[in-house]
Amino acid sequence: MNSTSHQNKFNQQPDLQRSTLLVLIVILFVVFLLQSFVYVFYLFTFSKENAFIHFLNDIQSNVVLPLQANEFLKKPWTLVTHMFYHAESWELFGNIIWLGVFGYFFQRVTNHKKIIPLFIYGALGGAAAIILINLIPAISITQTNISGASAGIMAIAIATTVLASNEKIFAMIKGGISFWIITDVYVLIEITVHWSSGLFIADVAGGITGFFFAFFLKRGFDWSIGMNSFFAWINNLFHPATDMKKANEDS
Repeated sequence: MNSTSHQNKFNQQPDLQRSTLLVLIVILFVVFLLQSFVYVFYLFTFSKENAFIHFLNDIQSNVVLPLQANEFLKKPWTLVTHMFYHAESWELFGNIIWLGVFGYFFQRVTNHKKIIPLFIYGALGGAAAIILINLIPAISITQTNISGASAGIMAIAIATTVLASNEKIFAMIKGGISFWIITDVYVLIEITVHWSSGLFIADVAGGITGFFFAFFLKRGFDWSIGMNSFFAWINNLFHPATDMKKANEDS
């Protein structure tokens, strides 16, 4: 599929009833609600100070991604769990706003089956990059772990911008605002917020992942197919009667 066909889809309305963007947003909300309920349980079980310490040791330390390679090897599952976990409510809501913006337009230029694979690829790319770079002694990363959806969202933002580079939004404002300007604002905010801690490295790597996802998609190579096939296989294990043709639709 060439770039022109993607750009022609920019003004199409996505099918919200089949929107995996909404699924992704709900997952992030549910994870945050679950961790909040667990923390409240700890507050009723321990004193306030001890509740926080127990929560960090029992829950948070087992879902955030350690940046030290030796610690990560002890908890490899955190490569997946970290991208859905947000330690602060403001971080969650900020990410969901940006995810809603870029995810909405991404579904307009592609389809609903590609957004979750791209989100996961971006988060994995960001995680791998910051762990590897943290092995370099000359580079100082002050944080000991990473969590949140920002690298995955950055991948969606960059991929959308590449696929619809000439598109504009808010047409009522002097002919519209180029979509890439919105992306530039987001990138600037993310890098500024994460600069001092060094976590901007994950955002940059997520953006690079999104760029190559879109680059190859425009040339007919869809990275989401393999992951969607895996999801369909998992779904078929629990729903063997599911029509496989329907499961692979729009992949």
